[in-house]
Amino acid sequence: MILGGCNTGMISSNDFRTGTTIELDGQVWRVVEFLHVKPGKGSAFVRTKLKSVQSGNVVEKTFRAGESVQQAILEKSNCSILMWSLVIMFYGHDKF
Repeated sequence: MILGGCNTGMISSNDFRTGTTIELDGQVWRVVEFLHVKPGKGSAFVRTKLKSVQSGNVVEKTFRAGESVQQAILEKSNCSILMWSLVIMFYGHDKF
């Protein structure tokens, strides 16, 4: 399986959904959980749990509501590797 990513543009933290992939600090992260919080005092924010696509590490990060981050689109594809091998066996000079 090969994971290839490409950057397509910016996405607002308000548009986060489970499974959304973003690029942050040079790594690709998948949103595992998200929660929009609107406190009685102060501005709204989005609390997220992010899982690194490369390493599998999980971190919690808070974004301001409406904050823009780089979106990453991942392509998943299964690949087959075809290997050729050549085996030569010598039994003796008289049979060769």
